[in-house]
Amino acid sequence: MKKILLALIAMVACTTINAKVVKITFKDKTTKVYTSSQLSAIDFNDNGTTTIKSFDGQVLAELSSEVEDVEISDTEAITEIKPITMEFKPELLDAIKDPAKGLAYLETVDPLDSRAAHQINFVYPSIGPDGPITLSGCIFIPDEIWNAEKNSEGIVLFNHFSTSSPEFLPSNGMAFLESWFLANPLKPDFIIVESDLYGWGVTERFPQAYQQGDLNGQASVDALLAARRILRNLSVNTGILNFNVGYSSGGFDALATQRVRDMSYPYEIVFDKTFAGGAAADLERAYTDMVKRDSTGFTASIPLLLVATNETQKLGLNYEDVFTEELYSRLDELVFSKKYTVFAMSRAIGRNKKIHEMLKAPYLDLESPESKFMQDVYERISLTNGWMPNPAQRIFIYHSRTDDIVSVQSCRNLLKLFKENGYESSIIPGATNLQTNFVMPLTHMEGVLPWFIQTLAGIAAWPIMYYDGELNDTYKFLVDQTRKDPIAIMRHLDFMGFDCRGVIQKLFDLNPKYLIYDVDEASLEADVTAVCELLGITYEDFCEMMEDSGVDFKTFVIELTRYINENPGQDIFKADIRTLRSSNDQVNPVEEYENLLYDWLKANGVETGR
Repeated sequence: MKKILLALIAMVACTTINAKVVKITFKDKTTKVYTSSQLSAIDFNDNGTTTIKSFDGQVLAELSSEVEDVEISDTEAITEIKPITMEFKPELLDAIKDPAKGLAYLETVDPLDSRAAHQINFVYPSIGPDGPITLSGCIFIPDEIWNAEKNSEGIVLFNHFSTSSPEFLPSNGMAFLESWFLANPLKPDFIIVESDLYGWGVTERFPQAYQQGDLNGQASVDALLAARRILRNLSVNTGILNFNVGYSSGGFDALATQRVRDMSYPYEIVFDKTFAGGAAADLERAYTDMVKRDSTGFTASIPLLLVATNETQKLGLNYEDVFTEELYSRLDELVFSKKYTVFAMSRAIGRNKKIHEMLKAPYLDLESPESKFMQDVYERISLTNGWMPNPAQRIFIYHSRTDDIVSVQSCRNLLKLFKENGYESSIIPGATNLQTNFVMPLTHMEGVLPWFIQTLAGIAAWPIMYYDGELNDTYKFLVDQTRKDPIAIMRHLDFMGFDCRGVIQKLFDLNPKYLIYDVDEASLEADVTAVCELLGITYEDFCEMMEDSGVDFKTFVIELTRYINENPGQDIFKADIRTLRSSNDQVNPVEEYENLLYDWLKANGVETGR
């Protein structure tokens, strides 16, 4: 028996591409689950104990029992189930951004709220750069759902932040945005599913696939399909809704997941909405923009992106020819060792390093053969290349025009692709299939909290919009009215007895410089320009942002002013309000659920900066 087991393990351990799930059963009925990419050997000790070792010589397990059986398969399998506590600590972003605080700072911070949950770590079949492989992932289930006290509303497929160290991996306990989703005082009843992605978890010994769309999108899709089967076998209710979520590199991976879904899984997976923030959707544009401005707010992204692209796309680049001597000499320590978190790596490289201090001259000259080669590679693997978006799917795009890492133009190029494929943009949740919000004053990291709030607002509100799978009649009426007239929702509220007009007038009385009641159409551009100067942007920037969001700003200001000055006693549904919009589908910028959540968080002591 021992020789047979050793032969099986040897066969599986040598299989690094077509990786397998290895379930080891011991005579004391203990079981352990690994993948063939993890295992190096099983040592049968003379004293009757068994030691399981990984490829790097680390001891994965040491048990006081002999092996009874080894099962090798290509299916998903649970590796661990454990009770956890998820905590809502908005201060985490401060700890990440401020090296003087660090993550230890969080231990001194009391959570605003917490929630008992169960974490399931699992392995599942997927595709790597060289073919079939087994990846790992995790599932977070609130205890009320785990204990069948509540039914789940649905599943949130979460795409994690940039990761360069296993200590920041959600399956290893660093699930902070995931905790914000489940442990905030709203307590939405969802299950979170997440892939470790290629190069992490059970494939940690391989180079990671940072910003590699097809690989990561496939990993997330396969994780969702495997998690569904696992939850079904555990008799855990999974609900009817499915959301696909991510910010920064997670936003890129969320869009990549949507792309893989649209192209290959139109019937197996339907997302009620994909929420993607701060994503470098067009990698070629993101790459060239960083080189042109000679800076980035996230210096770790330069080696992470180039190394991941070189390794997973098999480009054969010599790193000594790509990186400056200073960065090349530290590449093993900074990137390949996987010892640094992305924020620690940026600090080690130098947060204010210029691109020319990290890349050699040929990669700084956008007309050089070397640079042209990289531009061609990034154009080929960009999400915008070859994607035929399905307009039956809803998308929410969030980006800052002042993003110091990812150029907003990279995201706007994706917006153009959506519109060419039948999407209509809006900033009203549910009004059209493409909700957008291009904010102006925020950097990349500052945008995380508003993105989270808007995403949580959308997810928390979504179940009350549904009735037996259809939009709630009341909500559907409001959406339909809002699509017809940018001021219609305000008129409807007035009709129902809420003095919407009076509230707006009071708000403008508090800030009279932002809007005057007697708008002269001839001087509107000059008036708005004065406001834009206060915001630190140009009039053209502002109008471009509004256009991206499906709003004709001039028309909206004019109609809002007319609405404010109307005679409240007139029949509002027969009021003859001239419409100047170029499309009847343009809507007003009222983020009702977002505003409610901002107010609620503020009342509960969470400073959102708004």
